[in-house]
Amino acid sequence: IEPRNVKLNKFIAVFLCNQIMMQSSKFDYGNQIRLNDTKALNIMLPSTNNQPDYDFMEQYIKNKYYDLKVQIKEKQKHEITDWREFNEVEWVPFQMTNIFDNIQRGKRLTKSNQIKGNRPYISSSGIYNGVDNFISNSENVRQFKNSLTLANSGSVGKTFYQPFQYIASDHVTHLKNEKLNKYIYLFMSTLINRLTDKYSFNREINDFRIKREKILLPVLNGLPDYKFMEQYMKRKENEILDRL
Repeated sequence: IEPRNVKLNKFIAVFLCNQIMMQSSKFDYGNQIRLNDTKALNIMLPSTNNQPDYDFMEQYIKNKYYDLKVQIKEKQKHEITDWREFNEVEWVPFQMTNIFDNIQRGKRLTKSNQIKGNRPYISSSGIYNGVDNFISNSENVRQFKNSLTLANSGSVGKTFYQPFQYIASDHVTHLKNEKLNKYIYLFMSTLINRLTDKYSFNREINDFRIKREKILLPVLNGLPDYKFMEQYMKRKENEILDRL
């Protein structure tokens, strides 16, 4: 996709990508985007004189970028002790039930029963970390924290790490292991995301299927190599810090 009447740069591209991503909820595995669909899509953009305001888009993203850069006054880089790559470790499949000691689906909460608040409500959206709304409900809901959410329907298989306390809908399953940290969760979320190739809107991931699913993990002496996973993601975070 190439915009008309403007030379594309990374700042305009980031703004446009975000707006186009918002259209993803209209499609799924069984309803793919064809060329004619792409041409017919409408995206919301800032405008001036009925034309896309690319100057605003570029400046907006630049401001966000530099705000973030200012916040990181001193780069807190991780100490790396493991420099192995994927092809230098052994990989073995593990059942979900052998990795996560708490696997639980969220609870149904209709739009009409949602009370406006500031707690993230996680559903099966494939964008914004699965956040569908911000609510304040405290009764007849299931709340979790510091875990993964796996979409059972909608964007089936989409997996996100949730560091904050959140309320889970019945369209996602919470995956937790008290021994795991942020970096290990992030590593695993990428691998579990591969389930999107196996399931679709017409073939959801139910509780039975989740418990039978396997995840391919690096191992050391026959056990999941959590140290490698953590170190690998810290290396990636260091690379991002180097680019700021």
